Amino acid sequence: MNLPTDIKKFGFVEREIVNGKPLKNRCGRDFLYYALHYIYPEDFNPTNNNPEQIEAKGLFGIPVPAMFAWTQIQFIHLPEFLKSKSLSLEINNNLINSFWDFFKSMLFSKITYSEAMLKVEKGIKEG
Repeated sequence: MNLPTDIKKFGFVEREIVNGKPLKNRCGRDFLYYALHYIYPEDFNPTNNNPEQIEAKGLFGIPVPAMFAWTQIQFIHLPEFLKSKSLSLEINNNLINSFWDFFKSMLFSKITYSEAMLKVEKGIKEG
């Protein structure tokens, strides 16, 4: 299982460290960065629109402290952002057209880790 990319040139970034600890609750932001970096490496990379910059610019939504990540408002602009890039997002077989769709899909997620990994592997195999 692999994606057609040179992993040695891929724009990996390190999670921010605050008070000696990795910043929590930024996995969604980082996942989206990696997906966008894969699709648009010139526009999303370690020096341009990296995860910290994406958050600071509010590209996906309103930046919040880790303790308020459950509100998901850090993704309030995500559906519009993806549409502006001619992209779509599906979570648990639900097409995300609005923040409310996103919130409901995240809140009522019923997929297990194992099921999610199988879907990811299938998607990679299918290109």
